Amino acid sequence: MRILALAATSLLLCTALAAQVANDECTGAVAVSSGTNGPFQNIGATQSLPTWPCNAGFGTDVWFVYVPSCNGTATFDTCGAFFDTVMQVFEVGACSGNSCANRFAAGGPCNNDWCGQQSRVTMSVAADCRYYIRVAGAGALWGTFPLNINCTGAAAGPLDERCSGATPVVTGTNG
Repeated sequence: MRILALAATSLLLCTALAAQVANDECTGAVAVSSGTNGPFQNIGATQSLPTWPCNAGFGTDVWFVYVPSCNGTATFDTCGAFFDTVMQVFEVGACSGNSCANRFAAGGPCNNDWCGQQSRVTMSVAADCRYYIRVAGAGALWGTFPLNINCTGAAAGPLDERCSGATPVVTGTNG
């Protein structure tokens, strides 16, 4: 009877831990900024869609959202993690909608094993647009990792040069 009670308690505890991962899906993405973020972990997370394009067999992933303060190139990495990671970055529809609800059908750059067994993605970014980053462990691995982000390029310009302050135009005469 005690063994059954212990097993039930363990199951409830594991279920509670899994339910506590707020950024398990893109809708709960944790906001990050340029520099070193974290440490984070993927313990208790599940695998999200879409499937990983850079290698098969990746498991428990967690999500982050990044809004760059520059127009240029951003480098995202998990160098310094204590386990084998994989990373994919998604641009949300060229800033339209700023939502992850489309489930990223178009995909995004993906990497496995850049700095040792950790991941790195470099891509062009536009200031004030949203980029979703997901990090997972290879296979069923999980652990703790930093999310390092470096944005190089021109600082964000005037408000009308940013996605969030774009001036709408219509067919015909504008301005």
